[in-house]
Amino acid sequence: MKLLTKLVMKRRCEGIERAALHERQDFSGEDSDNLRNLTFEPVKISLDDDGEVQIVDSVMRAVECLTTQWPVRYGEAFEDALQTCIDGVAGRASPKQVRAAFIAAAKVAGILVTF
Repeated sequence: MKLLTKLVMKRRCEGIERAALHERQDFSGEDSDNLRNLTFEPVKISLDDDGEVQIVDSVMRAVECLTTQWPVRYGEAFEDALQTCIDGVAGRASPKQVRAAFIAAAKVAGILVTF
């Protein structure tokens, strides 16, 4: 989470505005505990050469994967995925949007993705 906080603060300090934020639906009226457990259609990824497949099927699992296991922790796609996860936890992005950003970051990082 330290990396996640650092990247978010960096983005805020640099004044990066994301156009996608304007397109996001506001889910803030919903219970925050439920938001943390929101799931999406499973994404299977292989992070290393041994072929072990991991299933990512929730906003919190995406956050965990990005912050603890991700092989490429820099770049626009990675930062966008982290920000979208934060927005998902905060209720500003849907699980579907988190999933799409996660898949985009995986493809940029060269991670094998299957559905």
